[in-house]
Amino acid sequence: MKVLFSWIAMKEDLVKSKRTGMISGPTLQLLFDKHFDVLHLFSSDKKSMEKASKLKSYVEDNKKNKLEFKKNKEIKINLELLPLNSPADYQNLWEKLPKKVESIIKGYNDPGIEVYFNLSSGTRAMTATWLMMAGTGQFRDHHPKLLSPQLIEKTGEVSTEQIDSEIFPFIHELKDKIDSDLGLVNKFRSEEMQRIMRDLAIISRGVGIPVLLLGETGTGKTTLAKQFHKMNEKKDSPFIAVVCGNFVGADLNVVKSDLFGRVKGAYTGADSDSSGFLSEADGGTLFLDEIGDIPMEAQRLLIDALDSKNFRAMGSQNVQHSNFQLLCATNKDIDTMLQKNELSQDFYFRIRNFNYTIPPLRERPEDIPVILEELLDTRIYKKLNVDQMAKNVLIKNLKKHRLPANIRDIEFFLNQLLLKSQDPETNSLSAEEINQLFEEHSEPTQDEDFTTTILKSLNQWSKTSFFESGYKWRDKVLDVALRELVRSQDYKKKNGELNIRKLVNLLGVDHKTIKSRLQNLS
Repeated sequence: MKVLFSWIAMKEDLVKSKRTGMISGPTLQLLFDKHFDVLHLFSSDKKSMEKASKLKSYVEDNKKNKLEFKKNKEIKINLELLPLNSPADYQNLWEKLPKKVESIIKGYNDPGIEVYFNLSSGTRAMTATWLMMAGTGQFRDHHPKLLSPQLIEKTGEVSTEQIDSEIFPFIHELKDKIDSDLGLVNKFRSEEMQRIMRDLAIISRGVGIPVLLLGETGTGKTTLAKQFHKMNEKKDSPFIAVVCGNFVGADLNVVKSDLFGRVKGAYTGADSDSSGFLSEADGGTLFLDEIGDIPMEAQRLLIDALDSKNFRAMGSQNVQHSNFQLLCATNKDIDTMLQKNELSQDFYFRIRNFNYTIPPLRERPEDIPVILEELLDTRIYKKLNVDQMAKNVLIKNLKKHRLPANIRDIEFFLNQLLLKSQDPETNSLSAEEINQLFEEHSEPTQDEDFTTTILKSLNQWSKTSFFESGYKWRDKVLDVALRELVRSQDYKKKNGELNIRKLVNLLGVDHKTIKSRLQNLS
C-alpha cells in the first residue's frame, strides 16, 4: 500500500494555469504523476481545511473522467486537521506532526506500507518537519520517501524528483552540533532568523534542492548565502557568486557564455575557451543574485541544467556535468516578476521549495547589536574606536532609526563615525558625537511613525459617519498608543515622571482625556 502525506498549498493548489488551462498545484501534481492508494491531506486551520475539502471534491469528481488522474482512479483522500498557531509554528509541528503520522500508519496494521512525504506544498516550516521526520529514524521501518514534483508549464507534464531520506540519518546530532559547536542558530537573537539559520544548516548537509532567499535590499541575503556555503562540510568547495544585474542589457551570447561556458569561435568575439559559472561551481555552491535579471531564454536553459545537472558549453557538443547547490536571491516581488515575464514560471517552480524571506531590521531590532559587532570586527572598521558606553548609544540610535537600506544604513553610519574618529587624529568616539551624527541625519523614527499612524487614525475617525458610535474604538486605539509610549524614556521628565504635555502635543488629544485613559490602564 502506498500512502502519501501532504499539506494543502493555500496559494498554489487548485490554481488554473494561464498557458495550459489545467487546474494544478503541488498536491495535484503528485497525483498526476505517481500512483498512491491513500492521500492524507493535512490542514492547519478552518480556512485551509475548506481548501483541502475542495481539492478532495475536485479529485473525486474528475478522477474517473480525466486522463490526468488515470494513475489514481481508486485513490482515497482523508482530510486531517492539525491545529497550529500559525503556518510557521515550528514547535507545534515538531511536537504534533510525527505523532499524528505515526498514529495513522499504525492504524493500517500493514508492515509493508510505503510512506511518501510531499515536500512541495505547505510552508517551509512544514517542509522542514517532513525532512526531520524522514531523517531522525522514527519511521525507518517504512523508509519514507521525500517527493518534490515540478510542473513543466509548456507541456503540462510533471517531473517528480525523489530525495533520498538517508541523507538525514543524524539530524538530532546535527541539530545539537549547530546549536552548541557552531553557534549558528544562536548567532541571531530574533526567533525568525534562528529558524531560518536552523533550516539552512540542515539543508546545507546535502539535500541538493535549490534555496530561494527573498527580502529587501541590504537584509543580508548574500551574507546568508556565504554562511550557507560554509555550513557545508566540503570546506574547500567553490562558492561562485553571480551578480545577475550585470546581465541587464548584455548580449544573450555573452550571458549564456558566462553561465554555461563556450569554446573558441562559438560566436563572433568568442576568441578563447571559457569555463562558465556552472562548471566553476562543480562540487560547491552557485549563488545567483537578483534572478529576475537573467534573460528568459537563459532561464529556460538553466531549467534543464537544474533537472539533470548536465549542460553544454556554447559551440560544443560535449555534455558536461556539474554537481552544484543552487542558491537564488532577489529583493523584488515574485508575483510581480511572474506577471511581467521577468521570471519564468518553470524556473520559479524549480527554486521555490525552500524559500526564506529575510525580515528587514526594523522588524527584528534585537539583531542589530549582532550585526553591528560583526561589522566592527571586519578589517575596514578595525580603526574605529568605540567604548562600550558609546556603543550602547550607537545601538540605541540604530534601533530607533528606520534603516530603509537595512545593513547598508548601518555601514553608512559606521563610515561617518570612522571619518570622525580619524579627524584630526585617531581618537575614541564619545556618546555626544554619536548622538550628534544621528541628529545631523535625522528622519522620523519608527516611534514617530507609530504615533503618526495613530494620530491619523484618530483624526480620520472623527470625519466618518461612524464617529458617534465609535468612541469605544477610538479609546482602544488611544490605549494601545499610550501603553507603548509610557514605556519609553523619551516621554518622561528628568525626574522620571510622565511628560503629559508631550503626549498631548504628540497625539493631538486633550490633557484630560490622556489622564483619564492612563488611569484606566493602571
